[in-house]
Amino acid sequence: MAEYTHDLPDSVVAPLATHLHTAHAASPMPILRLYLNGIFDRFPNLRLVIAHPGSLPSLLPRIDIVLDSIPSADKPKRSFLDVWQHNFYLTTADILDLPSMRTMLEQIPMDRVLYASNYPFEERGRERMMELKESNFLIEEEWERLAWRNAEQLFKLPSPGSGSYGANTRTGGRPGQHTMSA
Repeated sequence: MAEYTHDLPDSVVAPLATHLHTAHAASPMPILRLYLNGIFDRFPNLRLVIAHPGSLPSLLPRIDIVLDSIPSADKPKRSFLDVWQHNFYLTTADILDLPSMRTMLEQIPMDRVLYASNYPFEERGRERMMELKESNFLIEEEWERLAWRNAEQLFKLPSPGSGSYGANTRTGGRPGQHTMSA
């Protein structure tokens, strides 16, 4: 990072490093190494959450082209697309606008997307989720899956309602709010 920031004041470097560096530095290499080493063939039920996918979904066509150039004998049994659609979950933490959300939702099955925010660095999660709901791009059931139901299913969380000893564990807020009442 120093090669990009050596002539900039600290007041400029901090926002660049915390908000933009990770977005362009994200690489598909770690997941491709797992894939090409056959991890998903050996552990077909392995689930990985990519908390900050950045531009990764937009790289899928390029990843396919690169993997097509590798001899079949050197590749796992399952296709990368099959692994992408069944073993990975992406969060919405890097999504800052509705067009980007739509693009991500077109690149991975709906049940593989989890709501997340970038709190405390930037908090546009609630605004983004409300905009998505009002856009009618998703039906109500799909929006609820993205907002919380997918996470409930993946992490085997109890549905909102009665918790232990009859305590109400319903979330007190909505996507973008960081509250829980018990």
